[in-house]
Formats: sequence, C-alpha cells, structure tokens
Amino acid sequence: MLDNVDSLAVTRAHANERRLQLQRLDRDPLQEAEDALLEHVPGEEYGVEAAEEDDPAPSAPHRSSRPDNSLWSGLASAPEARSRLQATYLRPPRTVTGHSAKEEAYVNAALRQLPAPPSAGSGAAPHPSLHQQADILDEQARHEVLGPQRTEQQHMVLLDRGQPSVRAKAFVLEQPPVTYPTPGPIPQPPPYILLPPDSLPSVADTARLFTLSEEQARVFSIYARLLLAEKAGRPQPPFNAILTGYAGTGKSHACDAILWFAYQHRMHQLIALVSYTWRAALHDTTPGNVGLTTTTFFGIHSARQSYATKQSVAARMRGIRLILLDEFSCCSPPHWARLCATVHNIRSAGAPTDRPQGPLADLHGLFAGDPRQLSQPSAPPMYTGAGALNRMVQPQQELQQPAASPLIQALKLLQQHHGDSVHVGVQLWRSIPYAFMLTHPFRQQDTDVHPNLLEIAEIFSGLGGASNAQVDAACDVLNSRAISQQQLAASPAPYLAVLRHALRLAALPHLYRLHAAEAQQTLLLWRSTDLSPAGGALSAEYLQELERLGGSENDGGVPAVCGFFHGVRYNMTTTVNPTLLHVHNNTATGTGIILDPREPAIPAGTAVHVLTYPPCAIIVKPDGLSPGHTLPHLQPGEIVVAPSIVDFTPSASRQPTAVTRYGSPLDAAYAVTDYYVQGASLRGFWLVHFGRPPTGGYHRATLYVIATRFRSLNDLHLLTPLWNNAHEERQLKLAFRKLAQRDPDLAAEWERLTALAATTAAQYDALLSALPAEPPV
Repeated sequence: MLDNVDSLAVTRAHANERRLQLQRLDRDPLQEAEDALLEHVPGEEYGVEAAEEDDPAPSAPHRSSRPDNSLWSGLASAPEARSRLQATYLRPPRTVTGHSAKEEAYVNAALRQLPAPPSAGSGAAPHPSLHQQADILDEQARHEVLGPQRTEQQHMVLLDRGQPSVRAKAFVLEQPPVTYPTPGPIPQPPPYILLPPDSLPSVADTARLFTLSEEQARVFSIYARLLLAEKAGRPQPPFNAILTGYAGTGKSHACDAILWFAYQHRMHQLIALVSYTWRAALHDTTPGNVGLTTTTFFGIHSARQSYATKQSVAARMRGIRLILLDEFSCCSPPHWARLCATVHNIRSAGAPTDRPQGPLADLHGLFAGDPRQLSQPSAPPMYTGAGALNRMVQPQQELQQPAASPLIQALKLLQQHHGDSVHVGVQLWRSIPYAFMLTHPFRQQDTDVHPNLLEIAEIFSGLGGASNAQVDAACDVLNSRAISQQQLAASPAPYLAVLRHALRLAALPHLYRLHAAEAQQTLLLWRSTDLSPAGGALSAEYLQELERLGGSENDGGVPAVCGFFHGVRYNMTTTVNPTLLHVHNNTATGTGIILDPREPAIPAGTAVHVLTYPPCAIIVKPDGLSPGHTLPHLQPGEIVVAPSIVDFTPSASRQPTAVTRYGSPLDAAYAVTDYYVQGASLRGFWLVHFGRPPTGGYHRATLYVIATRFRSLNDLHLLTPLWNNAHEERQLKLAFRKLAQRDPDLAAEWERLTALAATTAAQYDALLSALPAEPPV
C-alpha cells in the first residue's frame, strides 16, 4: 500500500507539472477558457443529461490532467473479475437487484423485452492501432495540429439569380454536379461552399434557396439586413427577438439560413453561436461558426470571474454584433441574468455609452427555442411567474412606457449588483421587445393517423385545451406503437431512450453486446482501475457495486466498465477542446484502440473478451462538422481520448466511500435519457420506454420532447406497451390527462409571446424599412 501511495503522489506531481508547463505555452483565448473550465467543472453544465427530479444535484469531481502511467499501467484486472465481467455481457439481460422493490420491477420488466443476443459469437477481433502510441499521446497532449484536412476540390454557382427559380449548383471534382434545393418532402438547402465574391446571394435568393415560408422569411430578412448593415460599418440599434413556434415549424431552419447567408457574405465573424448544452451547440455548428455553450463562451462557470476569464471572454466577444442563442428553454432566469450581466460589463468597457441599450447592451440577439420543452434541471424555468406578471403589465404597455419597462428596472439591478437573480432574469427576458411565432408545419407529417405525432405533442405542450377523449385517443395511438418480439427480432440493433438512469445503466451491457454482434466484431471490455484516494485497494464487494452505478455524481464521468469495437458509439464525458469537438455529451464513433504493450493476444472468434490491462487510449471520430484539421498519425476528424484520473464519492452507494479512478472518459451512447434527446433529431432504430417510473411519475415536458424528436409515428417504437390490462389502462390515461392540463405560467408565457409576435408582425414593414437598404448584388 505504501508503494501505491508513493506512486500516486508521483503521478499527481507529474500531472501538476504538466499543467503548469502547458500554461506557459502560448494559448489562444478559447483554449484559456477551456483550461479554466477543466479546473472548475461546472455543475450546471455537467448535470444536464443526468438530472432527474428525484436525484440529488451532481457534485463536480476533481479531474486531473492526462496522468503519468507509472502507477496505473502496472495494475492488471484480477482473473475472477474478468471472468465475472465476461459472463455479465454474454448472458441475457441481467436481473437488477439492490434497488427498491418498485425500481427492480420497473427495470426488469423493460430488460425482459430487449432482443436476445446471438447464442454464440464469431466476431472478428479489432486490430490494435499500429501507430506509435508515444508519438500520438504526446502530440495530442501538446495540441499540435499539423495540417489541413484533405478535402476534395469543390465550388458552387448560383443560377437565375434574382428570379423565383434561383438555384445553386455545386461541383465536386470527379462527381456529378448537384442542384439545390434538392427535391423532396424537406428540400435540402445548398451546402457550405463559398460562392465567388461577384456572385453573392441576395436576401430574397437565400430565402428561395432555403424554401423559407413567409413566417421564416420574415425573421431571416430582418437579421440578414442587420448583418449587412453592421458589415458595412453602419451599426444599428440593438434588435432583440424571440423565435419560437409550434413543433416542426422550422425554427432551426430559419437560423440555418441566417448562418449560411452570413457565411457567404464573409460576415460570419459577427455572430456568436451559443446554447446552454453542448449537444445543441454542436448540432448548430457550421464551417463559419463554431457553437459553444453559454457557460463556456461567457465564462460564467464560477460565481466570480477571474481577471484572466474576463480577458478571454472579452477577446471572444471582440467584433461580435449578434448573439444567436438556441434552445432558450434550457436557460434559467439566474443563468440568463448572469449572461446579460457579463455582456453589459464587457460592452460598457469597450463600446460608446451613448448607444441604445438592450438586454445584451448594444448587441443584437436572436433567441430560438420552445418554452414548452424541458427546462434547466433543478432551476426555475424562464416563464416563472408569467401568469401574475401578465396580469400586472400588458406587453403593449411594456413597449409604450419605456420609463417603467422591465428592461430599465433590470438594468438598474444589474448595475447595482444586487437583487434576486430569478426576478432580474425574468425581467430581462420579458424586456425583449419582439417575437416571431412560426405556425406553418415544416417537417413532414403523418397523414393517415390522427392524432399524428405532432398533434400528440401539442396535447402535452402545457397549454391545455385537449379533451379527455383526445388524451385517451393519443394514449391509444402511442400504445399501438409498442413493438412485438417478432418485429424486434427482425430489426437492427436498437438505441434506447428512457426516463430513468437505473434502466439506462442496466440496459447498456446488453445493448453493447447487440451492436457489437451486428457489426460482427468482438466486444473488448475493460475495468477501470479503482483505488482509495490513499492508493489502497477497495473491497471486491464495493468494486462490484461501483459497476452498477453511473452518472457524473457516481462515476466522475469515467464509467467503471468501458468497451470497444470498430464503429462503437460513445458519449464523451469531458470537455477538452471544443475546436476538435471533444466536448461533454458530444457523440463519437470509435475507430481505433491503443492497447497496453503487455496485453496478451486477443483470441479470434469470441463474442466478448475482457482485457487484462486498461488500454492506453481510444481513437474516436467526434460527430459534428469537421474542424478542418488532421492530428498527426490520424485520419481526418479523428482525435485520441486518453485515460483520466478522477476523484469522486458515489452518492448512490449504500456506504459511500471516496474513490480514485483511472479509466476512459467515454460512455456508451446506446441508451440515453429524456434530457439528452432534447435538441436532437433521432435517426436510426430507436426504442422509447414510457413505462411508469417507480418514483416521481411522468414529466409533461418529457412526453412533449420525445414526441417532437421523430419525423413521424412510423419512426417511434415503444419497448413495452403502456398498459397490460384494463386497470393499468385506466391508471395511465388518468395520469396522462393530468399531464395534458394547463400549466398556468407556461400558458401565460405562450399567450404573451403570441401577442408579442402579433405586434411584431404588425410592425414588420416599418422595422424592415428602417434598416439600411440591401446593397446591390
């Protein structure tokens, strides 16, 4: 044990020394902010996916830099532990024990419905990477990006500019040309290929290329003209608007048109693209604009901003004229207030004080989202108190009486650095003077089933209005989507969306096995190395208990068991480098593994093989738009994920004991919770488990969010029926009737936004004509 203590001390000393060396290197502002983010892991940022209404708030684990392997690489898994782990992944879904009786019944009923694994495996063992591991790991640690990504020569031209028939034609070397927008139910807009400077698209041309509806074109035209004026050196008064609407009406598509137009006119550097979650930020990323979280971009991950953080945020905001915030429902009033305060502090130091002021000082803002979706975990929603506030002050009065407006009051509180953060945030949110409400369906709908999927979503939108008969009909339609065992056996390996982490964790071993078998690969498994903080061994019983726990509050972001096969899908649990898309909750595909040099040969033809030593690193290709760089020894878009050391105390353990873990910060992406799917479009074969949770019941927003993630009912499959007998049917329909009831504050906010959108629509022509004319193309 004393040897372990000494080795652990040396390991941490090396990690600290490496961190200090990196700090002395020249770092750009983005990297400086990310270093600060790693030093103070923000609970609000890292708790999104794991949050449940009956779970405690996650504690932020301490995470070291990439450690020296002198201690950890010498530790091999015990033979009995490897045998037990292999048996767990080979047998049918295990029966969960150790939870409450209700939770055991809930989890085991779902596990029994999962498809059976192949009876025997003949998978091909993944070939270990032949790269020199020292070269890869050292160069990755230094963030040395050596060359541009290999791309094909491509260019694009506009045909019939200024005409209703305008279209773009893209040419890629040795491939046939493609004309955009492409035909189909949802026409594909033109790609991010720069047009020649003498052939830039007009506002009207872009609206046609993106097949924007009249509602979408209004919001696009305003912001396109604003950006053109700012590019021409003609600053405009701050224009702030909320972009919302019904599910499937194309809010993201309108934002995409703005980003593409800015990219073509070489003014994308005027836009800051942010969202509360990394998932949404990466989904929005374009070649011109890299999406970042609000926590990262504005440096609000700690209660007080250091001088270095303020300088980094100021550098990122230099030249920004528009802040485009996506998924605003995930922001709480306190978070929004801190964001606004940060912008005001920075702009007051660098912008003329006589400029008109808005919630983002003199900057423009577009805030896209749907208030009816899931809100920030463990925080009040943005519409808090909307019912009472609507009765006190009408939106028209807010616009006509600036002296008494919420903006003036909130700005005073910001300047005085006091006041309740919820109150200030709500006031700042309600001070946004314009709104655009999209009502025309953009996404393809079911036409042969009623209610269709988006109609079901509206029933559980929180606005009320649905009769009991309509709710019951929605329940019947949802229940009809329960998949049979015959259908499941003929389907691809599934992904699973669930309401509780207990089920997610129990299902992952089986889903791992199914996807590896479908890929005809041997599933390689390894056990993370767990010790006490002093370097001592932990009991075998406690090690087995740790394998059943998950989530950042129970594993520090490093799962107890990790796996690999070529094509495996991961969720990354750390934020290391947003430029390379290595950020928390981004998904990635496993493309290579660097084994420990002492690892015995992997036998061929086995379904599951447990490694003796944890691997030195995993090579992955993160999802998202490629950053345009290639790391040494790797293929374009690939990065190396090295092991991490984390210290944590699992909150869900029967007898919580501090753990120091060495392992891979990668979690399997085959089962996710409702918070994770918000902001994502689910592709592939997904199963949804809507079984009644053992505690806490259903969330209204969960039904709304999951129903809006699929294109049609044909893509939605339930793992289990909603009921199995008449009694369960009555109970579930009563529960869903309650979920369909009106939420007073949410309904009041929706009414406010609807009225504000009507006022904006009436003023639209005047607002557009007040902007400088579009320069001739």
